Amino acid sequence: MRRVLAAVFLTVAGVVMLLQYRTPPLPPVKRAIATATAHVVAAAPPRPKSTPKPTPSATPKATPAPARTVATPVPTRRRVATPPPKPRRTPAPTPVVSRTYTGAPAAACNYGDVVVRITVRGTRISDAQAPTYPTDRRQSQQINQDAIPQLDQETVKAQSSNIDTVSGATCTSDGYRTSLQSAIDQWKA
Repeated sequence: MRRVLAAVFLTVAGVVMLLQYRTPPLPPVKRAIATATAHVVAAAPPRPKSTPKPTPSATPKATPAPARTVATPVPTRRRVATPPPKPRRTPAPTPVVSRTYTGAPAAACNYGDVVVRITVRGTRISDAQAPTYPTDRRQSQQINQDAIPQLDQETVKAQSSNIDTVSGATCTSDGYRTSLQSAIDQWKA
């Protein structure tokens, strides 16, 4: 309740203050301009009154004969057939040769070998795969099922053997990098 009363009181006080606000008088320069403008408007010449229509005179005027209208043909636009544009001959794209390089088998600790195969298209590694990796144990299968695709993607992204180790697959990552470097060396040779 106190809040409501305080809000009403403040609102009323604000309205009263707004109503008591007086604008300050114009500075002398603005007052002189306003006065001069008022004098110019007041001293403007009055507008001329409209002139009355002339009254018909007693002398009859000759009425002109109605003009004959002659139908003139409207020129039609003829569309000129433009020859179709000549097809531009673009040279056939030079086929980009893809080459595949397979790295030497690299031991992934004591769990088995990792072999990496890269596909090079032009001057870039377009694909990397590990057809051989440790799968002899169930744990190796689970680890490498996630690690090998990550290492393949990192290789294409990095375009080198400078790739990060996959957490939990340190031995596989080390073997992958070693075989990858072997494949890159074959490519660069």
